[in-house]
Parts: sequence; structure tokens; C-alpha cells
Amino acid sequence: MTDETQAGAQGVTTEPAAQEATSTTQPTNSNWLDGLPEAYRANPSITRYDGLESLLKGVDGYAKHFGVPADQILRLPPKDATPEAMSEFYGRLGRPETPEAYAFNGIDLKNEGDKAFAEGFRADAHRLGFTQTQMDGIMSYLGSSITTVDQQIEAQLKAHREATAVELKTAWGEKYDIYQNEIPAVFERLAAKAGMDKDAALKAFNEGGFADNAAVMKVLAVMADMTAEGGPLPGQGRAEIAGEMSYEQALIAKKAFSEDAAKQAALHNAADPKHVEAIAERNRLNAIIAKGA
Repeated sequence: MTDETQAGAQGVTTEPAAQEATSTTQPTNSNWLDGLPEAYRANPSITRYDGLESLLKGVDGYAKHFGVPADQILRLPPKDATPEAMSEFYGRLGRPETPEAYAFNGIDLKNEGDKAFAEGFRADAHRLGFTQTQMDGIMSYLGSSITTVDQQIEAQLKAHREATAVELKTAWGEKYDIYQNEIPAVFERLAAKAGMDKDAALKAFNEGGFADNAAVMKVLAVMADMTAEGGPLPGQGRAEIAGEMSYEQALIAKKAFSEDAAKQAALHNAADPKHVEAIAERNRLNAIIAKGA
């Protein structure tokens, strides 16, 4: 065989070897999977890559985008999770260990009603998985809401008191200030007749809003007049009440008499039709005051 023939023959015989070497170093999409464990060869998450390098790039990108430390991975419990599983889940989210561990920030618990609400809410908050941060938010909102409602109620009460005062001043005129002092005294006497402690009775009277009730105050004003004019209070005989003003009543009435321009004019004008009446009223008041002094 000539050299040329041998060279040609060698060229023919060496070509398959070159092709084999190329196939070994650059695998196709199908045969690179052959090197993987059989369980992964048909996995769609892997077969979508066209080679090992592509797969590694995908894994690296996934880790950079979604990768978190293992202690920060939290699996959502299924809908039918057990109470124990839910408790563990809430604990991982930051729920306190016990209902008593919640702190009530942002709310004034000096009010017994608010305190009772907050204390009653502990168990429900814990059962629902509230964190302390969530509890702080709720208590802050509740506290501001309570303050707003309290302010609105106080404004309404103030407006009602002012309206009542206007109504009574219109009805009583110059005797308004007298009744403001006389009515509590009348109420004390009624309380005593009923066998009640006068301080407790007055407290109940004020807390019940009766002082801001125009109708009640007008009735008590009539009772005050009955006492001042010597008439007995309903249910009392004259023996139980002297029938005259008390010393304190006389002082108040004398002050009002002195400040009444019409009565003063009648007192100092003998020609005034009410001159004699004014003198009688002055003398009666002076006698009571002198007696009680």
C-alpha cells in the first residue's frame, strides 16, 4: 500500500474517533440527562433546561431571588390544621405565650369599663393569634375612640345643662340664684324624712342628672317656696317644720330683697302701693335673721 493510500486510509479510519470525542465533550439535551439519577430524568422542572450549565444558572437565580435562611421559612398550615399546629404557627409569627402576657398600651385602664373590656379581650386575641404589635394597634385605636366618644358625650351634657339653665332662668327670673341654694336644702330634708343619708341622697341626685332636669327642678322649687312661706312639705305636719324660713334661707332672701330694685323703691317710697308690703317683708326677714344669729 502506498503512502498516499495509507494516509487516505488513516484519514478515513480516524474520522469516527473525532466525532466520538466531540459527542463526549458536548452532550445534547437528551443525553446530558442520562448522567442524572433516573428519578430526575423525566422531571419537568429539570428537562426544561438544555444542559447542566443552564440548570445550574437556574438554581443559582432561584436561590438569589427566593432564598431565605431556614429559620425564616414559615409554612402556612392547612385549613384542617390541628389546634396544636395553629398554636405553633402563631407562636412563630410572634404571638405571646399566654393571654396574660399581652400589654395594653395606648388605653387608659383606670376606667373600670374599659379595663373589663380589655381583660375580656385577652383570651380571644390569643386564640386568634394576635401579636403584641397587633394588640398595640387595636388598643391605640380603642383608646382614641374612647376619648372621642367621651368628648362628644361631655359636649352634649354641657349643651343640655346650658339649655336647662336658660329655661330655669326664664321661668324663675331673679329667684334663680335663690333656688340654686334652696333646692339642695329641700332635697336634704326629703332624704332625711325618707331615712336616707343626706350626702348619699345628694350624690344620687347629682349623678342621676336631676339637677339638669328642668321639670324636676321646677317641682323642687315649688317645695322650696312652700317651706319658705311657712307651709308644710307634703307628708309633713307643721309640728315637724317650724313653718318659718331657716336662718340660712332668710339670709338668702334678704340678699335678694336688697338687690330687688322694685322692692327697694317701694320700701323707701311711702306713696308706693307696695310700701307696706315691702316693710313687712323686710321686718320678717330681719326677725328671722336676728333669731338665728
